Amino acid sequence: MKKILFVLMSLCFVINMTAQNDSIRQEKPKNERINYLGINGGLTTGVGMSYIYCPRKNGIQVTFLPLLDKDVAMFSAALTYLRFFSESEKVSFYFFLGNHLTNFLSDDKVIYNIGIGPGIEAGDDIFKVHFSAGYAVLSIPDNAMSRPTAELGFFFKF
Repeated sequence: MKKILFVLMSLCFVINMTAQNDSIRQEKPKNERINYLGINGGLTTGVGMSYIYCPRKNGIQVTFLPLLDKDVAMFSAALTYLRFFSESEKVSFYFFLGNHLTNFLSDDKVIYNIGIGPGIEAGDDIFKVHFSAGYAVLSIPDNAMSRPTAELGFFFKF
């Protein structure tokens, strides 16, 4: 069941990335900021420092956070696909597909989460807030469970 769900989510990601027409592929204006840098927190979009590259309506978000301590060593890494479908000057709506891997090096434990859902981006030309809510499959390798999820990020565009 876990493998089937993983394959279906991966296919959705690949199909959405390749099934685009020429009108969607148009570049944003040259003065448009396409890079975001900030912090993000979510079960499927990752926890930590985050970078988004979004040259058109499709974007990729990478989130990473290592935590090292004398008792605990872990890292959080995530790769998220963003598809903006309604954009305005102050508010935009998007769809996300998040993949989040957490590795507890001290316990040799790996947790994988995947989720999908809608999101909203609000803010001015430089500062943006992302809020997403959706449905996730959590703790896939050990004890897969499905739950609602919420994600939050604060970004500066450049």
